[in-house]
Amino acid sequence: MSRSAKLVIKRHRPLYIFAVIIVSCALISIATWIFLDKSQWSYIISSLSEAKKSKQLWQDNKTMKNTIVKLEGRIVMLERTAQVERQTIANLQQGTIEQQDETYRLRKELEFYQGIVTSTGESRGLNIQGLRIEETSQPRSYYFKLILTHVSKSDKVITGKLSILLEGVQEDIARTIDIRELTLSESLSLGFKFGSFERIEGSIVLPEGFVAHRVIVRARPDGKKRTSPIERVFDWSEAMNQ
Repeated sequence: MSRSAKLVIKRHRPLYIFAVIIVSCALISIATWIFLDKSQWSYIISSLSEAKKSKQLWQDNKTMKNTIVKLEGRIVMLERTAQVERQTIANLQQGTIEQQDETYRLRKELEFYQGIVTSTGESRGLNIQGLRIEETSQPRSYYFKLILTHVSKSDKVITGKLSILLEGVQEDIARTIDIRELTLSESLSLGFKFGSFERIEGSIVLPEGFVAHRVIVRARPDGKKRTSPIERVFDWSEAMNQ
């Protein structure tokens, strides 16, 4: 018994076979590239990681810049506040110093006038009672106060004229200067007219190189028969400390 022959008919698909071959080659090439060039992928992964880190660093840097701007603004505000506080403290200190100086000046003034009142009660007639000299802010400039008193049983007004002389040394030579040559005010009057108390005051500037030692004050009342005026000599340094 013989087997019957079978006829198998297959469709010829050359394009399919070609495509399969192409795809297989591509897959093989990609697989080969992947396995043979791992460093390239590592570089890509590393680049992506670095890009992510750079973005994070950029955000951190931006945040830090904003923080720095805020801190700088706060520093400026604190510096201004500290400056205001320092100025306030300086003003208070200056005010305190000025008050202390004024208190000292008034105390010395009070002591000066208390001494005048005390000595006035013990004297009669016209007297050159006291002299006080103060330095001013200008170099070699001084302010003086001369006190005259007149104690009598009557209320008669006394009149007369004064002369004030400064004795000192200039360039090792003794010199006497009339105060009218040194006064800063042309209106300084050395005449007097008062009942019981008179204060004569003014400013003077000493010549360059002149060192004052004594102040000689002479008062000549009007209508007096005697020729010699009333005179009193004050030590310059003592008058400065009054």
